[in-house]
Amino acid sequence: MEGGEKPRQAASRATKEIALAVMAMTFSIVAVFLPVALASGIAGKMFKEFGVTVTLAVLISLFEAFTLAPMLSAYFARY
Repeated sequence: MEGGEKPRQAASRATKEIALAVMAMTFSIVAVFLPVALASGIAGKMFKEFGVTVTLAVLISLFEAFTLAPMLSAYFARY
């Protein structure tokens, strides 16, 4: 917005700038915890819920980072 763009355009551009970093971080965390959720044996039974919870939370966070956060920042930046 400091460059003269409208709030919606600025939010969209900012989201595109950080998209690769956010996706890389998200998928690296998923790559670590998804196998934990799918593991078999005693360790799999102990950590299944933990792995599923972390994986789903990070994927929901990715969705929120690309949808809700830019929308709200563009909305509140007008005031």
